[in-house]
Amino acid sequence: MNKIKIFAMGDFLYIDNIEKDIFGDRLKSILSGTDFNITNFEAPLTQNFNPIKKAGPAIYQQESGLKILNRYNFRLLTLANNHICDYGDKAVKYTLERIKENEINTIGIGISKNQYKEYIFTKEGIKIAFLSVGEDGFGANSYNESFSKNEYKYDWINSIKLIEKIIELNTKVDSIILFVHAGLEDVPIPLDIWRKKYKELCELGVKLIIGHHPHVPQGMEEYKGSKIFYSLGNSYFDFPKEKELHKLSYGCLIEIDTFTKEIKVDRIPLRMGEKLEVYHDDSYLNYLTKLDKALCDSYTIFHEIQLESYYKNIYLGYLKLCLGSNKILVRKIKKILKQILILLKLRKQDKDNNHLNLILAHLFFIESHSFSIQFALRNKNDKQDIVKKKEYLKLLNYGEDDE
Repeated sequence: MNKIKIFAMGDFLYIDNIEKDIFGDRLKSILSGTDFNITNFEAPLTQNFNPIKKAGPAIYQQESGLKILNRYNFRLLTLANNHICDYGDKAVKYTLERIKENEINTIGIGISKNQYKEYIFTKEGIKIAFLSVGEDGFGANSYNESFSKNEYKYDWINSIKLIEKIIELNTKVDSIILFVHAGLEDVPIPLDIWRKKYKELCELGVKLIIGHHPHVPQGMEEYKGSKIFYSLGNSYFDFPKEKELHKLSYGCLIEIDTFTKEIKVDRIPLRMGEKLEVYHDDSYLNYLTKLDKALCDSYTIFHEIQLESYYKNIYLGYLKLCLGSNKILVRKIKKILKQILILLKLRKQDKDNNHLNLILAHLFFIESHSFSIQFALRNKNDKQDIVKKKEYLKLLNYGEDDE
């Protein structure tokens, strides 16, 4: 029986300028047994290009990472993400040139007039289309042009062009697989705004949606014959890790039967230590099952608890900082220092003294943040279910003592 086999993993960031052996033996075995592999290339390459003005870090990676990906049969990179435009048009163009030299294809970014280009893979007469999109943010091809002044822009999930592309592809291919870079970071429950959107896209004909950006794993569910994996978490991510969950992720081993056209997806648990390796740990496998179960059994209350906590612990501090409230002093010292350091960094970069506007833009233009702030303000609940709150904290603090 002939099958198309593809392995997809989450965010990839490689900052070492030396090629290293970054994959464990069990993962190498999977990578070598597929038609090709896919990962989200989280940041551009750069030749001392200047970073754009944005709230949050500007990050880049080294071409040595591309050579490693080439060696292990990665033939497609998703580029619709919140960091790909961090160093402007020159860096994007340079990155695309280097990726092409390494014989790898890309989806998710292009010059504004040539957006929403799919990659189509054909085998045994079966055609599979791949698309990559992200939520609105610095560098997105969105309704907010002042937020994306660069020529190269990444594909935006809420554009009518995406809907048009899905409808068009449904007449040309057998299946559509969509990669989405969206959501809040470091949380176990996907936002309601994206859960509803992904289901709408499935109704249009997308057979498989694979998400990343939260940097931690989230659950999966089936919807009307389609499958949704809300967040794979990181894959190989060469960046300081604060929690065990930042080291844990999973990949999707996709098998498509070329006779029945049925899509089967096996979740492959991963952990990044010195190398990224398959991680068959019972406690982690049970945790992934709990993430799936939470989508069915406790989603509404967990979602409310999550956003109330996010608002109190993160958004409120930044809003007070931007709006000049002296009550900022009641925040925890660690969070205050982090906010002050970000403010000082932006102030140093910004000769026009618009650094507070950048923070406000980050909070209100990026869709996940805007939705979360509005949700918290509209759904304030001071009497949350204590039992459910403890259950949620166990998901949030996997591998650590509950806070």
